[in-house]
Formats: sequence, C-alpha cells, structure tokens
Amino acid sequence: MAYGKILVTEDGGASWRLYQLPTQRAVKALWFDQLGRGYAAVENGNYLKLAESLFKTDNGGKSWKIVLSGAKQISSLFGLSTVRIWGAGFCPGIPSTDLIFLSNTE
Repeated sequence: MAYGKILVTEDGGASWRLYQLPTQRAVKALWFDQLGRGYAAVENGNYLKLAESLFKTDNGGKSWKIVLSGAKQISSLFGLSTVRIWGAGFCPGIPSTDLIFLSNTE
C-alpha cells in the first residue's frame, strides 16, 4: 500500500503520475477542482499519535501545505470551490466525537 501518495491524471486516465504528500499516513479523502486545486485528508484517528490531518494543493498535487492538524479525522470532503470546503469525520479520543468542519476563506 502506498501511504501518503496519490495518483494524478490530466488526460482522462491515459497516463498517471505518482505524487507524495508530506506524510506517510494513509489518504482517507480527496477533493480536487478542474484547475488542480484540492485537499487531501489523511489518517489521524489514533489519539495517541495525532499529527496533520488535512493538506491543500494549488498545483494538482505537485506540492502540499498543512491546513489542519490535531485531534481531527476527516473521512469525507465536499467543495464548491477551494474557498468553500466541507468535511465530516470524528475527533479521536475517549470517547470520540463527531466532527463537521466548514472552511470559508473568502
């Protein structure tokens, strides 16, 4: 299994490139727009080993930056644009709690 990696195509699947996120954690959710801007949520459900949970790219996955970390496990992403993103998941811990996040950077 390729942890922290995603496959990217720009030609409808005729060719693929492998890109590395700045983590080795498993990817749990992805969202991209048609211009290659997007988000990747990674495994962060173990409250004893919390780290980064959400990364953002503006260049189709060639480079990433951390936008969310701590006690957050995001399992799904939805967006209308890169400035309005919704996510759902849970906050790890004893007990764990549901998590909904909204990002509005306009």
